[in-house]
Amino acid sequence: MSGSIDSTMFASRTFRNLQTFTYRKVDALRYHSTLTHNWNDNSKTTVTAVYRDNTIGQNPAYRVKDDYRKINGSFVGKKNLAHGEINASSFHSYSLIAQHRQNLDWKKSVVMGGFNIDLSPSTYNANYIRIKKDTVSKKYISYQNTDSVLTDYATKLNNYAAFVNFEFSPVEKLRIVASLRYDYFHYDFDNHLKPSAFSGSADTVNNFRRISPKIGFTYNFSNRTGIYANYSEGFVPPQVTEMYTGVKVPNLDPSIFYNYEIGGWIEIIKNKVSADASAYKLIGTNEIISVKMDDGSFTNQNAGRTLHRGIEAGLNATPIKDVSFRVSGAYSKHEFVNYVEKGANYNGNEMANAPHWIYNSEIWYKPSFIKGLRIGAELQHVGRYYADPQNTASYGGYNALNLRAGYSIKGFEVWLNVLNATDNYYSYITSKSSFGWSYQLAEPRNFNAGISYDFANLFKKK
Repeated sequence: MSGSIDSTMFASRTFRNLQTFTYRKVDALRYHSTLTHNWNDNSKTTVTAVYRDNTIGQNPAYRVKDDYRKINGSFVGKKNLAHGEINASSFHSYSLIAQHRQNLDWKKSVVMGGFNIDLSPSTYNANYIRIKKDTVSKKYISYQNTDSVLTDYATKLNNYAAFVNFEFSPVEKLRIVASLRYDYFHYDFDNHLKPSAFSGSADTVNNFRRISPKIGFTYNFSNRTGIYANYSEGFVPPQVTEMYTGVKVPNLDPSIFYNYEIGGWIEIIKNKVSADASAYKLIGTNEIISVKMDDGSFTNQNAGRTLHRGIEAGLNATPIKDVSFRVSGAYSKHEFVNYVEKGANYNGNEMANAPHWIYNSEIWYKPSFIKGLRIGAELQHVGRYYADPQNTASYGGYNALNLRAGYSIKGFEVWLNVLNATDNYYSYITSKSSFGWSYQLAEPRNFNAGISYDFANLFKKK
């Protein structure tokens, strides 16, 4: 976990790791099992059980804060001192997901309904570390453990949800879909420390609930052409890591999104060339964004209202039997409608790290004379974007070329990927604040290989 680098290091390609002691260690276990029962040709029930066990221990670069910082226009603190933490977050998750699908005789209608229960008790603790900083190299050279516990809490997170979905065809070629979803989130925060500005709030119970609707339609002019439109609402409560992992619990509201979308598709040349396009407008309220503070740390805040608009398009083609390619892209604009931070009004400004242009193209060669072999290339493009919410600075974006090859036979598959094949030098996240420029360097050219086996082949009937 090297953290970011400043503008001088980025321009001179000085690849010193400012934090030589940061790390991240993850232990994860996943299990899931699904039972499906077909009552008859028109009735089907599915029940899924999921268990997750996750522990993340880290000495994170993003928690390193300089003691020397600007306050009310003047710098205070020690230049050779910084503050950080070693923390550990873990949770166990028990989930049950059940749904039933019923086909009806009326207007080719289908009713689906179900519920899910997710019980995820979690714990989090963080200990303060005192960091020594070299004032010449600006490098964090060592740290000292202390007996100071910053955070130590447990959270019971229960999520209960239910949904119903109804679709039917009032006339030929038209399909209408309508659904409702109810979500209820229950957080029970148990602070094991005395409440303070550093250890977190007193024991707290937070509940978030909402009913979210969705309605839309598709219309097929023919087997090769169609259009669709829909309206939906989304509900995203603050996550546990957004509410309780800091030394001070932020006051966050749930994010509500209102989405309008229209699009269509067409098969230009049968089995050869097809295209699709769509336009969307997404209004966000209380969207949670990460803000870089003057001391170099990050905190989560609600942006009062945001607006996201864009056009997306794609083209798929198979010009010859063994070759296929895909091109997809989007032009988007992401704006603050109502957002004031530290007295600065960003209304009308574009959001930082939100490029206008993003596109991805891919070509694959699968020779028919070598069954199971695939060779492909992918080009990713991220366009220019603002690096700060004030819109005073921008980053030019980047291109990345990835090469992939694989071969599968009798359940076995091997593959080799060459990522950033041209060894392009770029930052995948670039930001600017009063603290200065921050660049998150992308990986240079790198290779990864793998092998897998599908055990389902052992159970296939001969």
